[in-house]
Amino acid sequence: MSILVVIEKSPCAFGADSGRAWRVGWVGAGGAGKAGGGEGPTPGKWGRKGVVRQGPGHPRREKEMRGGRRAWQTGDRRGVVRPRPCSRFCVPDRVHSTPTVCPGTTARAQDRRGCPGGIKPEARRRSAVPAVPPRLPGQHACDGSASRRLRPRQGRVAKALAAAAVSTGMSSVIQSLNAGSGIDVQALTTSLVAAEKEPRTKLLDERQARVDARISALGQFRTGLDGVVSALESRISSGVLSAIASVSDVSVLGLSFSAGAVLPAQQIEVWSLAQGQTLSSAAVADAGAAVGQGTLTFSFGSVGGSGAATGFTAGTLSDLVVTIGPEDDSLTGLRDAINDAAASAGVAIEARILTDSSGSRLQIRGATGEAQGFTIAAEGDAALSAYAFGAGVESSLSRTQAASDALLVVDGLELKRSSNTVSDLLPGATLTLKKASPGTLVTIEAQRDTSELSQAVRDVAETLNQLVSFGRELSAGAGSSAATAGALVSDSTTRRVVQMLGSLSTRPLLEADGTAPTMLADLGITVDRTGSYSVDETRLAKIVATQPQAVEKLIVALNAPATTTSGVTTAAGPLRQMAALFKLAVDGEAGQPTALATEAAAIARDRTALDERMERLTDSYTLQFTKLDLAVGQSKQLLTYLQQQIALWTKSDS
Repeated sequence: MSILVVIEKSPCAFGADSGRAWRVGWVGAGGAGKAGGGEGPTPGKWGRKGVVRQGPGHPRREKEMRGGRRAWQTGDRRGVVRPRPCSRFCVPDRVHSTPTVCPGTTARAQDRRGCPGGIKPEARRRSAVPAVPPRLPGQHACDGSASRRLRPRQGRVAKALAAAAVSTGMSSVIQSLNAGSGIDVQALTTSLVAAEKEPRTKLLDERQARVDARISALGQFRTGLDGVVSALESRISSGVLSAIASVSDVSVLGLSFSAGAVLPAQQIEVWSLAQGQTLSSAAVADAGAAVGQGTLTFSFGSVGGSGAATGFTAGTLSDLVVTIGPEDDSLTGLRDAINDAAASAGVAIEARILTDSSGSRLQIRGATGEAQGFTIAAEGDAALSAYAFGAGVESSLSRTQAASDALLVVDGLELKRSSNTVSDLLPGATLTLKKASPGTLVTIEAQRDTSELSQAVRDVAETLNQLVSFGRELSAGAGSSAATAGALVSDSTTRRVVQMLGSLSTRPLLEADGTAPTMLADLGITVDRTGSYSVDETRLAKIVATQPQAVEKLIVALNAPATTTSGVTTAAGPLRQMAALFKLAVDGEAGQPTALATEAAAIARDRTALDERMERLTDSYTLQFTKLDLAVGQSKQLLTYLQQQIALWTKSDS
C-alpha cells in the first residue's frame, strides 16, 4: 500500500503566485522512501510537513493545506501539484511532471534550502561540487528571485548607503562603488542634473533680462525727461527769455522782470529811501557791567519827531517783551536778550554793540517803514530805565534815525513804499531803490530779444520730437531696430507719457485771456500724422512780434513747478508731471516696492527654490546610481561564480 505525503511548500515560487507550488511524494509501507514514489512509513503516521493519506485506489479526496492551497491525490503514482512550478533556475524532475529541482546541489543542501521536487541522479553524482553561489541582498538561495520576506532588508541597505554617503562623504562612496560598474556616477549625476536645471535656469535668466531691460529703459527715459526739465529751467532762469531791463541811471535804481512782464517806458524820480528807526545808548567803559534787571517792552507804530520822541501812534504789530534776568545783567547780555526775543517773536528788531575810543554803545535798529518805529518801556531796577525810549522819557537812548517810507514819483505821481524793494508798482517788474536823487528822472523800459524767443520755441519742438521718438522706440513691439526695442512695450507709464507727448500741442497751459495764446499750437507748434512736431515759422514770427510776453509765459508754464498759494495748489507743468511719473515708476512710493522690484524679488526666490530642488535631485540620483553600481558589482560576482561552475562541470564531464 502506498500513501501520498504532502512534503513541503516550495519557497522557489515568487511573484503574484508566491507560495502556490507544492512538493509531494509517495511513500510505501516499508519505510522512508523517496519523494515522488518510494516506500514510506506505516499508514496513518504523519509525514514531513504533511499528513499521511491513503494511496492509490482510495476515493478522490482533498485536503486544505497551509495558506489555503489544495493538493489532489489522483490514484496515480505521479503526484500533481497546482497551480505553478518553480522559477526558471530550476529544472523538471525525471519522475514528477511539475515539481522542480535546482541544479548543482546535494540532496541534503536541497532539503536544507527548501527547494521542491526530487533530486536528479546527476545532482546526486555531483554532490561534492560546492553548493551555491553567494547570495545577493534580498535574493533567494535557490533561484536568485527576490523574497518578499527579505525586502525590508533591502530598505535597510539603501538607508545604510545613504547614511554612509552623508557621514563619510559622497565622493568617497562613489569612488569605492565605481569598481562595480565602471560608471562615473558623479559625472552622470552632474550631467543629468544639469540637463534638468538648464531649461529652467534659462527661463529665469530670460525673466531677469526682461526686468533688467525695463528698469534700464525706464531709467533712460527718466534721465532724458529730467535733462529736458533741467535744461529748460536753466534757460528760463538765465533771463534770455525775459524782457531785458533798460535803466537810464542804474546808480539810482535797478530793474528786473518776471516771466511775461509787459512794461512800457516809464520815468521815475526817487526823493527819499525807506529807513528804519535807530536808537543808540551812551557809551560805557565796561560792556560787562550791570545794567539792571527787569523787562523792556517794545511798542511798534509811528513815532513823532526826528530826535527825541514827540508823539506815538500805535501800529498793528504786537508788543515785544524782553526779560532781563541775572544772566543778562550786562550790556552784552542785554543785547543777546533783545535779539533772542525778537527772533522768537519774528520781529525785525536787531541789537548790536558798537565800540570806539569812548567806550561801548548799544544800538537798536528796526525795520524800514514809518509804521515800524518803536518805543521802549522799562520796568524793574532803576538802572534799567536808562534803556527806555518814548515821548517824555529821559534815558541814555537817543534816536539817530527816524523810521520813514520811501518816496518816489512815477510819471508825476507821488508814491510811498515801506521798503526800498518795490514789486507792486509795475506789473511783472521789480524796482530796487538805491539812493535818493530828487530832480533826477530815471527812464526804465523792458526790451525783448525776439530771436531768443523764436529759437526757444524751435528748441521746445525739437526736444518734444526726441522724447516722442525715444518713447516709441522703448515701447515698440517686435521689429524695432533699437537696442532696447520692446523693453517697455507693456509698461503703462511709458504708454501714458507717450500719449501725453502726442497731445501736448493742443493741451491748454494757461487760462484764457482774450486773444493771448494758451497752448503750444497757438505758437505754431503742430503735430503731423506720424506724431512728429514741427514749427510754423510764419505763425511763430507773428505771435513773437505782437505778444512776446505771452510766448514767454507759455514756455514757462510748460516747465513750471507745482506751487501752493493760500491753500490753493497749482499743478506742475506737463514736463515735470511726466518726469514725476517716471520717478514714481523707478523709485516707487515711500515704503512701497515697485512692480519691477517685486518681480525681481520673485525671480530671486525662484532661483533659490530651483537650487534647493536640484540639490535634492542630485542626492536622489546619487543614491539610485550608487544602488545600481552595487547591483552591477554583485551581478559580476555571480557571473564569475557561474563561469567557475561551468568550468568545473566541463572538466568533470571530460
